[in-house]
Amino acid sequence: MALKFLKGKRALKLSYRALMVATIIIFIVGISNLMLFLGGLTSSSSFAPKLSRDEITGDWTLTFSGNLMNRGFLDVTLFFEITILDIDENVIATNSTTALVRAGSSQPFSLVMRIPADMVPDGKIEEARGYFQMRMAIRELGNLMGLTQLMKIGSGGQ
Repeated sequence: MALKFLKGKRALKLSYRALMVATIIIFIVGISNLMLFLGGLTSSSSFAPKLSRDEITGDWTLTFSGNLMNRGFLDVTLFFEITILDIDENVIATNSTTALVRAGSSQPFSLVMRIPADMVPDGKIEEARGYFQMRMAIRELGNLMGLTQLMKIGSGGQ
């Protein structure tokens, strides 16, 4: 009886150690792939903003477009959201997109937002007061690993 107990205990310890080693390997592989993907984002012109104005309506259009490169060896899902807020943090415009970027490939993306003319004082976008908020979430390994970044920038205006 004691021998069976010792074998069971030994098997449990071995299983625990194997699980820990597998977890560490998955973590290292995931972090390596994440760093390769982020390196591709920062080394290319992935996010190119373009601001234009409709002369008839006076509305502004903010377009973010680019080409996401995945230099890693695992597929990556990117969630990208942009929100424009007024000075009281009410939402003026928002849009989001999700892109699956396969390992070793690239994926184009585009995000378009319309900012109403009545939200821009005297039609001068540089004098508008409020916030620009960008949320980016990167996930891999079936959403097992990833990171999320939220950036919020306030504008000066008058």
